[in-house]
Amino acid sequence: MKRALATATGLALALSTAACSLGPSDDNAAPSDEPTRIDTVDPVTDAEEGAFPVTISHALGQATIEKEPARVVALGPSDADLAVGLGVAPVAAPVVDLGGNEKGSTDWFDQALADIGAPAPAPITLNDDLSMPVDAIAAQEPDLILSTFSGLAAQDYDKLSEIAPVVMYPDQAWSTDWRTSLDIAGRALGRPQKADRLRIETEQAIAQAKTAYPDLVGTSVVWGWIEEGDPPGLGMYTASDVRVRLLEEFGMTMPGYVNALENVDFEAHVAGAEARNVDADVFVCQSGGDDLAALPGIGQMPAVRSGATVTLTDWSLSQPMQFPTPLSIPVAIEEFLPPLNEAAAAAKQSG
Repeated sequence: MKRALATATGLALALSTAACSLGPSDDNAAPSDEPTRIDTVDPVTDAEEGAFPVTISHALGQATIEKEPARVVALGPSDADLAVGLGVAPVAAPVVDLGGNEKGSTDWFDQALADIGAPAPAPITLNDDLSMPVDAIAAQEPDLILSTFSGLAAQDYDKLSEIAPVVMYPDQAWSTDWRTSLDIAGRALGRPQKADRLRIETEQAIAQAKTAYPDLVGTSVVWGWIEEGDPPGLGMYTASDVRVRLLEEFGMTMPGYVNALENVDFEAHVAGAEARNVDADVFVCQSGGDDLAALPGIGQMPAVRSGATVTLTDWSLSQPMQFPTPLSIPVAIEEFLPPLNEAAAAAKQSG
């Protein structure tokens, strides 16, 4: 059985960790190579009149941006999408590991970069202790650091703030929805009206998807994974997770069992025997779903019994849903929603 993912935060860290580093894993170690400084690329859109200076409040304080930034470092896994979607090429960004392409990126980000004639950003990787490679980030000489959807720790924030203004998540780590991230990025980059237009276009695409995939509407769904054990357990993302919130935008709902759970954050865990009570119409299984019907308790879940499951054997299928952005959501609609709608139709046919 495949090893299940431990936590949603762990997943996010894995997806934002690079295979190639901006700097050494030990800040005290001598680097074998100096970080490559990415050349500045002129943005393809202009900052809007009166956009600067701007002050943006966030979870750890506030950031004041005096003038249009020219060198933007994207720290969160969705921030690079947001910047390039607004016409600004980041000079550094996290590498996409799970579900990424052979370049350690995504096809939609690469296409957006190509559209504005920009080079690939320098890759960011966390240190071994999961802290930020501050010196390597400083080597990119940023004048803005975007971290709207991340788990940036206070000690890293303090160090990075000495380099450039850091625009962080507004409240809770790893919980910023795509609209809020887009709004923050738009203000930080001096393109709030452009951000608003992107929001409207994305909302229109979501509305059209609800029409194109009507079986999703009103169908309950749980997105989870199989946890190792004897018997195996079930992990599930809750309504706080951005994947689940996007599913709800497509008209799906959370099952009553998950909504009733107490003292949970982004995810919940239940023993295998208890999983039979997870009353979702559809089960999206992220990992460990080789033979769901044979698993005690899990095999008795209504979605498994009716065959209304989507087993994600390829991380690339779910990648557009992991950290939704105006660039990734259209890809999710095209690639992820068709199998999801088939599962929803199977659930409705089973009655």
